[in-house]
Parts: sequence; structure tokens; C-alpha cells
Amino acid sequence: MESLLGGAPTSAGAIDRFARKQAADIGEGLQANAEGFYRNASAERAGRAVERGINVFAKGVEDKRGELYKAADALIPPET
Repeated sequence: MESLLGGAPTSAGAIDRFARKQAADIGEGLQANAEGFYRNASAERAGRAVERGINVFAKGVEDKRGELYKAADALIPPET
């Protein structure tokens, strides 16, 4: 009786198989979308892109900070 019910659509095994297939299908769909944005997309490549963006941003902050210090120094009399 138990083996007969184990194959029923509402059994834990059937639900588990469905959930695993659904997760795999979703993963494949997400990978296909990622490929549309960038060929051979990967977490490593995404991390490198984020790192490059952070470095560019940090360089921009350094440059702007230098400009602001120069502007402040120009406003402060040299004898102070």
C-alpha cells in the first residue's frame, strides 16, 4: 500500500522531483538571460566587473578630494 501511495502525485517524492526540476529549469532560464547580457557570464566575471567599478569610483573620489583640498588651501591665508 505504501509503495502504491509513494507514486501518487501528492507524495513527497513526486513533489521533491517536481521542485528539483523546476529549480533546474529556473537556473537554466537565468543562465540564458545572463548569456544575453554577457556571453559566458559567471560569478567570477561579475566579481571582477564590480571590483573594476569600485576601483574607478575610488580613483574619482581621490581626485575630487585633491581638488577640494586645493580649493580650500587657496581660500586659507598662507600665514595661518
